[in-house]
Amino acid sequence: MKLAKWLGNSALVILLSGFLFLGGRETAGYMRLEKETDALRQEAQADGKSGETEESSGQSRKRQLDFQTLKAVNPDIRGWIWLPGTGVDYPVLIGRKEGMYLKRNFKGEADPLGSVFSYVGTDLSADSRVCLFGHNLISGQMFGSLKKFLDQTFAEEHREAFLYTPGGCREYQFLSAVSCRMEEVFQQKEAHMEKVLSLITCGGGEGTVWRTVVNFIEI
Repeated sequence: MKLAKWLGNSALVILLSGFLFLGGRETAGYMRLEKETDALRQEAQADGKSGETEESSGQSRKRQLDFQTLKAVNPDIRGWIWLPGTGVDYPVLIGRKEGMYLKRNFKGEADPLGSVFSYVGTDLSADSRVCLFGHNLISGQMFGSLKKFLDQTFAEEHREAFLYTPGGCREYQFLSAVSCRMEEVFQQKEAHMEKVLSLITCGGGEGTVWRTVVNFIEI
């Protein structure tokens, strides 16, 4: 009886230790993502200012990114997406095959946190309809904050979106947000409109058929 109890307690300790270990690894991954993205952003900004400084000073449209610096890190970096006040502030990757950056970071290394990416062949500077994809991370990073746009008050307070490309900055304003099944993503009326930027992420855990889609229209 005592042996069974001891074995049960030991198993519980091992299980909890495993959860703590995995949780620690996830936390370390989130911290690394933030640190590396911040470093890349500061390196690429020609004026040397951080995004928070620009946002607070109201000079968001004046952000300048050196794409030669970004392409020296990875030639697949084709743009940068920034939604002020939401935490969405990442390079946009376009790989040689679809979904290449689903589990690769902006340096092209294997990484479960992935990157923000678009379809192969997308011209971020010129295409009238641009779709960007990113993981719905529990930390709120990448596209983890998009679900907040389903709240009308939050959406009204975070209307701006900026897509930086080698050809300049494309400015957008919030159009709509919806939670829908995967097969319904491109059945929305916004999918057939011009000058629309759509940000798409999972609407729940891995394997879910639900998607959160936030649409912006170019101004």
